Amino acid sequence: MVFVITLGAVLVYFGRDLLGWLLYPVRRKLAVSYLFVGLLPVLLLTSFFLLAFYVVLGLFGSYAFQANLAARGTAFASAAQQTLLEISPGSDPAEVARGLQGAVARVAPFAPGAAAWYLEIEEGRIARLTGSDPGGPIRRSDPLPEWALTPYEGVVQMEDTEWFGAVYPGLRGDRLAVVLAPLAPLLEQSAREEDLIVRTVWALYLGDQNEEPPAPAPLTGTDNDRFTIDWDEPLLLEAVPWGPGMEGGTVVVAIGFAPIHLIQGTTGGLAESVAISNPDWRSGLLLVLGGLGIVFVLIECVAFAAGLRLARSITRSVEALSRGTELVRGGNFGHQVRAASPDQLGELASSFNIMTAKIADDMGRLRRAAVLEQEMETARQSQSRLLPPEGSVSVPGFLVSAVCRPATEVGGDYYDLIPLGPSRLGVVIADVSGTGTRAAFIMAELKGLMLALSRIHESPRKVLVEANRVLHTALDSRTFITITYAVFDSAEGLVTFARAGHSPLLHLVQRDGHWPRSEALAPPGLGLALDPGPVFDEILEERSERLQGGETWLFFTDGVSEAMNAESDMFGEERLMRLLEEGAALTPADLQRTVEDAVLEFTGAETHADDLTMVLVRVD
Repeated sequence: MVFVITLGAVLVYFGRDLLGWLLYPVRRKLAVSYLFVGLLPVLLLTSFFLLAFYVVLGLFGSYAFQANLAARGTAFASAAQQTLLEISPGSDPAEVARGLQGAVARVAPFAPGAAAWYLEIEEGRIARLTGSDPGGPIRRSDPLPEWALTPYEGVVQMEDTEWFGAVYPGLRGDRLAVVLAPLAPLLEQSAREEDLIVRTVWALYLGDQNEEPPAPAPLTGTDNDRFTIDWDEPLLLEAVPWGPGMEGGTVVVAIGFAPIHLIQGTTGGLAESVAISNPDWRSGLLLVLGGLGIVFVLIECVAFAAGLRLARSITRSVEALSRGTELVRGGNFGHQVRAASPDQLGELASSFNIMTAKIADDMGRLRRAAVLEQEMETARQSQSRLLPPEGSVSVPGFLVSAVCRPATEVGGDYYDLIPLGPSRLGVVIADVSGTGTRAAFIMAELKGLMLALSRIHESPRKVLVEANRVLHTALDSRTFITITYAVFDSAEGLVTFARAGHSPLLHLVQRDGHWPRSEALAPPGLGLALDPGPVFDEILEERSERLQGGETWLFFTDGVSEAMNAESDMFGEERLMRLLEEGAALTPADLQRTVEDAVLEFTGAETHADDLTMVLVRVD
């Protein structure tokens, strides 16, 4: 007893001095007052949110996870349907591969390991199978399940692995598009997007109904860096079988959630989630929790007002500046300090706000410029992929060299080399009015149209007539396209071409015993999309010429002939014809570079002011 009294006296004696030392700074004294005033409300509010948010966020997280999976199923179905639209029956392997790659690209951002397959069905069996993943689980020898003849999205059992995606059949049941991704990684990514964690995934199939369920193994993606709580109600996903020996069954998914992260990610949608839930016991629970919340908020407001009254006249501006400095240091340049006091601290806060506003404005301009530059670079790369790669097209009897130099990141010039058979080569060159992204988009549309029509019609005139009818309805009245389309046939020794308002063709050939001589061929024709049809069809003329060994054909856009120097003189077709005659002994590739260098030398510029495109064809 004496020891206790002595110890208490010592603690009181020294504790008083220690307390005085601790509370000497005003900031520390205010912190202690906040601790006493706000401790009880904080404890009450913490208990309330722990109880309420576990129930509400658990229900909302489960619903959001299922909605996320449903949305991904819809996206897979859309990708499969789009694949069937892009791939026609009998398409060549390159077109099928592009369609499958497009399907994978549509779902890849949210489906790791996604793959796509295109199947053609004959008499209920797989007659043709093409996949983006040759080593995938679908094999041509597999029997086609009956459920695959109707659209399906969900879980598919394949071999020993579960997949998630969609199967979409054609209208006549003779084609099938399949877009799938491994189930477990997709579930993990879906859960993380909703601030959830997939604890375990295991499957119960029909053949296992009389056996003990397997022990669920935790996934490798479990997040151990956050405090998480398990949700007691697992999700059940039905799985359909694909392949011999598969029976289908149920996939069980157990999830957990990190309360803090889920609160941050879903607070905005909480009211909507509650509104669409069962309105019975949940509505009552919300009323009770709402009443308790109001009481706790009132207690916290009283405590906050008491503490604020003690501190606001001393440290408000200092705390605001300190907090603002920390936010700016963390990258939040848009933060504004509340400058309420009419003193030096208030002036300092105003200067701080001016500084951060200017920094935020400068950073915004830099970000927008960087995004625009990246988008334009992406557009340039996409447009360059629309042009045939060098050496990708080869037809016996012809040597071809081509170049396209956009004036900006993207342009409206277009050329294409279309193999039409073992001895026939289609050459297209066109110029869309204007430059930039708008012209580039029209160029991409024109490419698809020419590829389709050139395989339907052999006559260049007929191809351009049909293209004009399509484009006149698709383009506005301010836009038109000049184009030349020629078909070289080495077996017949003939070239047939039609010109719709484009620059003349230059022909380098022997004439009257003299070699070489160049001539400009300009059969009449009106630009595409300028007339709906009658006038265009009447004016457009198709012409044929006999081919001679060693002769050269030059297709070009006005970026070559109309290039201007500092005196506003144009390069001109005559100068181009002389270059063609002087370079008759050069290879097409060397002749192309010679012309391009001559244009740059003539203009005196380092880059072209207009899109420049050339295609040279030499009869070998």
